[in-house]
Amino acid sequence: MFLKLVVKSFELCPFEEESDAVKVRLYTRGDRRWSEVEEPGFNAKEQGNEGLLEKMLEIAGNQLTMWMTSEKDSGCYKFIDVEAPGASITLGEGVVKGVETILTPKPSHLMRIRIVKVEEPEKYRVIHEFKPSKESIIYDGFINIKNPDLQYNLILIDTPDDTRILLPHELILSPLKLSSESTKRRARRKKTKTSKTKRKKSKTRKKKGRKSKRK
Repeated sequence: MFLKLVVKSFELCPFEEESDAVKVRLYTRGDRRWSEVEEPGFNAKEQGNEGLLEKMLEIAGNQLTMWMTSEKDSGCYKFIDVEAPGASITLGEGVVKGVETILTPKPSHLMRIRIVKVEEPEKYRVIHEFKPSKESIIYDGFINIKNPDLQYNLILIDTPDDTRILLPHELILSPLKLSSESTKRRARRKKTKTSKTKRKKSKTRKKKGRKSKRK
């Protein structure tokens, strides 16, 4: 018994495109390379779905590690896709500069971006529509509104899978600050422990004094 898998690799490289109203970070997908991998001694029926997914994840991780170590950083995301009958796993890694927010939870083909003004609870108006000039992938990056005085309520990102809604405050993710908070909490805990120790000592002295009076 052996398991035959199809391993595909591809890159997502960033570029910027703009219209008269917006500037957007998008990605182009590089050429896909693929190969077949055989795992001798692996019985898919005995291992079950969980065992199959673990093996696919292991192969994807090994392939991605070898790819990352064999090539220098190109400023693109690298992805490994492992496919088996009825199952697929994708892993990605890389560093891309200038990322301000997550536009879609996974890389998706972009159909259009609509900037919307809500006029009534169930009535809205598209004040600007952006369509990419070529086949493009949207993932993380940014959407910059050129006119700071433009009045809008939300942004709609249309992909073949669904339509994602972004509010204006979601266009930039604020960094997390946890170091100062954790330091303050540790200091407060130490002070509380010290005060409890002093109270226990004072109670012990009072008990000794009462015993001496009874004698």
